[in-house]
Amino acid sequence: MGGRLRSVITGLKARTVAWPVILVVGALASAVALVLARAFGPDFDFFDLRIYHKAVSYWLDGHDIYDYWQSDPVNVRLGYTYPPAAAVLMAPMATLPVAVAAWITAGATALAGFACVWICLRAAQPRVPANAWQLSWAALITIAAFQTQPLVQTLAYGQVNVYLALLVLVDAFVLMPRRSKWTGVGVGLAMAIKLTPGIFLLFFLVNKQWRAMITAAITGAAVTVLAACVAPTETWRYFTDLIFSSDRVGFLDDTMNQSINGLLARASAPEAPSRLMWLLLSAVVLVIGVIRARNAARAGDQLFAVTMIGIVGLLVSPASWIHHAVWVVPALVLLVCWLVDAARRRTGPLWRVAGAVVLLAGGVFAWIVDSRQLLDIQDQDPRGWAYVIASSAQVLWLVAAVVLLPVRPAAVDVGVGR
Repeated sequence: MGGRLRSVITGLKARTVAWPVILVVGALASAVALVLARAFGPDFDFFDLRIYHKAVSYWLDGHDIYDYWQSDPVNVRLGYTYPPAAAVLMAPMATLPVAVAAWITAGATALAGFACVWICLRAAQPRVPANAWQLSWAALITIAAFQTQPLVQTLAYGQVNVYLALLVLVDAFVLMPRRSKWTGVGVGLAMAIKLTPGIFLLFFLVNKQWRAMITAAITGAAVTVLAACVAPTETWRYFTDLIFSSDRVGFLDDTMNQSINGLLARASAPEAPSRLMWLLLSAVVLVIGVIRARNAARAGDQLFAVTMIGIVGLLVSPASWIHHAVWVVPALVLLVCWLVDAARRRTGPLWRVAGAVVLLAGGVFAWIVDSRQLLDIQDQDPRGWAYVIASSAQVLWLVAAVVLLPVRPAAVDVGVGR
């Protein structure tokens, strides 16, 4: 039996795959992932997408999009919080019934998720030609990934997180390895849609890709200026006032907020968290994460570098909801790949292997199991320090990942599909 299995694996590894096959398998895997997420995940009420749809429709009717708000049982009221460029890109959605727009978004999210997984796997094995074995794993990981809390919530809410991750990954593993003059456009566009992807300028920094950094900054600025031509009043209001109003996204002490600031807010509730403590802790995490990303980039593990920057971005942001944490998926893939390598080679310090095992086990609990439901954690229900720690399982895992996530050195980085 073992010999037959090895023969099948060898055959799959020897069989290269063309892009049409990748697209077909990706579409099938995405469909299965969507069906399973719908069947076993949270209710697909597309709550956030419905806000986008109503806010954009309100805007197209001649009103200021940032004046739109609706009542919310948890956050009292919620409105549109993205930059005007995102509103311009979302405008076509208002021409469709909200249910149609929602399911188109869900399907596109699942396909984008497969693309992210495929790029990550190709980055994890950069010198291996695209083969049927990799494609099989990409399909299985896509199905599994959309059962994790960040991705299944992204689907259920109709969020944009997977699209932003895909833009970053295309920059990092499709354009940058080819020394394309367009490297940076993905990060720049993501920055224009949502401010937080600006953290990935640090990925270009640790790789000394100065042109890509400039391209990203120019792209973000250019898209924002173009949006300002369409919505000048909204653009001025957003960048001179609303950008500083973190309370517009919800209460910071909400247990869905898994950033350092969220942990501090829960610990200090009902008082406001210490801004100085948040800045100090964020600075420490930022320095450690950037140093580790730089060392990984020098060792050839660019997947670690971009994942580490993504994790740091989640931690230092004022608010990082669980559905923002899509960078957990490549982190878990890295952990599994590193442990498989360690078992195969039987090398590596015991403490490092133990750290990776603990981190993987903790990741399963924090991100795959619905720990909020398991521990009966409500959005806002302070019960003392034990509850603060239990409701911060994800942010504690992210901090541990900054320190313990292992690097997989690679001799050469090549582009996806080469």
